[in-house]
Amino acid sequence: MLDDSSESEKDMQKLKDKLTDLMHYDADLYTRFKEVFGVEPNPTKADIMKQIGNPLARMHEMFDYI
Repeated sequence: MLDDSSESEKDMQKLKDKLTDLMHYDADLYTRFKEVFGVEPNPTKADIMKQIGNPLARMHEMFDYI
């Protein structure tokens, strides 16, 4: 996906941009996922997203453990 030069390159770039936005946004991951993708994640993924909460804050928290 990261180094594909096929016809799907534009679609993959859009997806990478959305994922980058999603993981660097300073807000609740579950809520932001629904805003960006316009769908409800499956229950397992929704639970994980809710546990993560704010991905940017979570990354800073994890960094403090290092």
